Amino acid sequence: MTLPRDVRLGGMVLVSGGAIVGPHSSANASDAAATPILQVTGALDDVYPTALAVLTRREFKKRYTQRDTELFTSLVRPHKGHAMVDSREDMQHVMLFFSKHLYLRNIELENRSDIIELQM
Repeated sequence: MTLPRDVRLGGMVLVSGGAIVGPHSSANASDAAATPILQVTGALDDVYPTALAVLTRREFKKRYTQRDTELFTSLVRPHKGHAMVDSREDMQHVMLFFSKHLYLRNIELENRSDIIELQM
């Protein structure tokens, strides 16, 4: 799926993988919308090792401005292999990331009496 370059997503989470640079990418990202990215990599991942996670971060920093590179968060989990979100701690990192970056609110949903806010 390709979105128009000026569309800002609430955020993108990369789990046991990285962002791919290819023909869909532009060499000049100056007019692209800044989308926050969380990359979760396992230190024990033998399919997508931490060296590739470092490469993804480096490519992101090379393509975007300093302000936009601050939107890239890379997290290496010490006992995680090549797996999706598979622990409470992983999910807490994802939820914290989205709580900081999602900017659209559904007031009608928030005001429902059967919705309970969880405090962490």
